[in-house]
Amino acid sequence: LTGRSLQRELNCRGTSYREELDRLRREIALDMLAREPISDIVAFLRFSESSAFYRAFRRWTGKTPQEYLDLLS
Repeated sequence: LTGRSLQRELNCRGTSYREELDRLRREIALDMLAREPISDIVAFLRFSESSAFYRAFRRWTGKTPQEYLDLLS
């Protein structure tokens, strides 16, 4: 599958590569959060720095990682 073919397929599905990457990162982060330190999650998901992860997490959930963990317990 070429990059352009992938782009066309995702467009037909009403999404984009960036949106799919963001969705996957969110799912993985939420799954790892209860078991792994945030620094490991940041590295695994290849965020440039912790602050970028915190901004993304707040965008995904409306909460900080700690606030989200507090709700789970």
